[in-house]
Amino acid sequence: MTGKSLDDLEFAKVRAMIASFRLSEEGGAFLAALPFTTEQEELLRRQGYIAHILGLIERDGVPSLPSFPSIAEVMESLDEPNPALEGPDLLDLARYLQSSEELLSYLLQEEDESMNGLTGGGIDPDLISLKEAIRSDLDESGSVREDHPRLEPLYRRLEQVRRKRASYCSSFIDGNRSSVQSDVEALRDGRLVIPIKDGHKHTIKGYISSVSASGQTVFMEPFALVDLNNSVLLANNAILVAAAKILHELALRAKQVAK
Repeated sequence: MTGKSLDDLEFAKVRAMIASFRLSEEGGAFLAALPFTTEQEELLRRQGYIAHILGLIERDGVPSLPSFPSIAEVMESLDEPNPALEGPDLLDLARYLQSSEELLSYLLQEEDESMNGLTGGGIDPDLISLKEAIRSDLDESGSVREDHPRLEPLYRRLEQVRRKRASYCSSFIDGNRSSVQSDVEALRDGRLVIPIKDGHKHTIKGYISSVSASGQTVFMEPFALVDLNNSVLLANNAILVAAAKILHELALRAKQVAK
């Protein structure tokens, strides 16, 4: 059919109107690329899809589905040799798969061979497994769950060294009332420090990390506190490394399934 005939039929306008009901960006792109056809067999196939879907809607109403987030950039990343996906990216992928699974479940709730060409008979089990793995490993913010089997012991270790550090600070302050400027420790760049009166800084064995604006207080790490601060930082770093490894493994799994 010629371009002029398509214009007369307002084909582009009709297609745009249909696309306005799309649930995903990918659905819109599919419709935009869908060619006009006069092939009888193809027309009958499309009519079969539409008749089946309209029958379901008439009987059960329009299904309520989770969102289909845009995953175009995620899919582009999966084409890279070593894909780097953040937690929210993986979570979007899981949400997309969840919505796809629910939509297909709705469409295939009754056996109808006419739908096989559109749905392929259902979602790939590997995709379902990937979705479940992402949901299992990540929380709703896209961060690796703190109770993940590989992170839980690391968080326990972090809590232990934090308690030990806090206990040391309390004991130090109680034992050096004449030297400390405050009853509580301070936090500087992720490290706990003790506020010491400037005139007493030479009586404390440790490092000076900073000085107050007035110059009357120096913030110090006694030598024992240096080790405790380092232990906390190392424990926290172990969590970050383990979480990054889990995200990387999920990304590699997604890449494998996407092939």
